[in-house]
Parts: sequence; C-alpha cells; structure tokens
Amino acid sequence: MRTNILKSVTMALLCAAILFSCTKPEDGKDGKDGAAGATGAQGPAGAVGAAGATGATGATGAQGEQGIQGIQGVQGIQGEQGEQGIQGEQGIQGIAGNAGVMMYTYGSRTFTTFENYIYPVTLSDAAKSLIYAYYRPAGMTSWLCAPGVNNPSYEVESVISNNMYTIILLNYPAGGHYMTEVTWAEFRIIVVPIPEANIVPFASAAASMSKSAPAVDFNNYAAVAKYYGLPE
Repeated sequence: MRTNILKSVTMALLCAAILFSCTKPEDGKDGKDGAAGATGAQGPAGAVGAAGATGATGATGAQGEQGIQGIQGVQGIQGEQGEQGIQGEQGIQGIAGNAGVMMYTYGSRTFTTFENYIYPVTLSDAAKSLIYAYYRPAGMTSWLCAPGVNNPSYEVESVISNNMYTIILLNYPAGGHYMTEVTWAEFRIIVVPIPEANIVPFASAAASMSKSAPAVDFNNYAAVAKYYGLPE
C-alpha cells in the first residue's frame, strides 16, 4: 500500500515537472540599440535619362532704344595726288564760226582736281589764236568762264598744251588742289585765229592777242556767241 502511494506521488511530481517545462516563459525587456554601422560604398551612377521635349519659343523682347550718335572723327590727312590719267579720245570736230572761228563742245564729265579735253589745235596754232573756254555745271543753265572764280569753293585754272586743254581746280581762296568731285554738264572751247596783220613779230603772244581782241565781254558767253555767230 505504501508502495502504491509512493508511486502515485512520484508520478504526480513527474507530471508537474513535465507540465512546467512545457510552459512558455515571458519575454524579457528589449536591449539597447547597437552602434550605427559604417556607411556603405556609393553605388554606380544610374543611366542618363532620355532628353525632355524642347520647350516652346519665348516671345520676342521689345526693341531697345536707339543709342546716341557718336562724335565725328577727325578728318584724315589729304592723300597724295594720283597719277595723271591716260589721254582721252580726240574731241568731235567743232562748228565753224565767223572768220574761221571754231567751237568744240564736250558732254557731261565728272572729275576731281583736273580734267583734259582733247582738241585739234597744236601749240603753235594756239599761240596765234584767241582761245576761250566756258563750262556749264550740272543743274545750271548759264555758262561760266574758264579760267575764273565762279564758285565760292574752287577756282578754275587752265593750261594749254599741244592738242590739249587742261582744266585744274584749286581751293578758293586758300589754294591747293580741290579734291571734291564736281560734274560739268557741258564744256566748250572757242578758238579764234588771229589775223596775220595783227600778229606782232618777236613779241609775246599776249601782245598779239591784245591787238586782236574785239570789244566784247569774254566773261559773258552769250555776248561772245552772238559776236562770232555761234549757237548759244
């Protein structure tokens, strides 16, 4: 009997032990967070994305104000005189006037400083003639005498050589070559032979010319044309 009681107690203790061992224990408190780990290496760059669409063109801005005009620069030095041009073609045959008077007419020319007019009068013949020249500037109807001062800016001089009548323009009154371009609409040369009886031997051409010059105002082309029967 005693033996049975001991077995019963033993079994009861064994069951209790088994039951206790199978019971789940309660969770303990969370521990402190550990120290942060080292930063990892940077990863490779990602692929470039596709280009976005072009945006619309912006509106044109307003035009800015015009700037002020700059000051005028200093005038450059006068250049050297250019080489003389080639001799032009011979002028047309003149109109025969009274007592062998000839007139040679030339059309419009634009030039600077000087201009050559070719005519069939040798230097020898010129020395025995009265020679007068007249020009009509562009935009004018009146004829002006050459040589002479008929313009406030320049003076007209002339040089007679073999088969050539040269016009030279000089600044007035300062002198020196006139470098501004001019246009003469028409130019006329009148050649009046001096009668043999009026030629003064061994004297200057001026003496013969003075003896032969008629009483007419040679600065007035209309008067000269009327006197010699030439067209106006």
